[in-house]
Amino acid sequence: MKLYSYLDTLFQRKVPLNYFLIHPDFDIDLGKLVEVTSIEMKGAKNLAFIECIIEVHQKRKIVVITLKSDFGGWKIEGESLFG
Repeated sequence: MKLYSYLDTLFQRKVPLNYFLIHPDFDIDLGKLVEVTSIEMKGAKNLAFIECIIEVHQKRKIVVITLKSDFGGWKIEGESLFG
């Protein structure tokens, strides 16, 4: 349930919490954050792209997480994880 609170409002409107909790498509292991390698801001679009290294099942991989400004704070763009 904690992950859901970090997802952007648009995603939360499309996917209600009760559906998010029981649907197997949303039961993913995001791994452990090892290092943030770069951050790129797109101010005009209120977006940020975070390139990072994560560890999942003892294997490291590079991923990009999209954040968007949402009611004055930064939230994970749900479509970038589950789209």
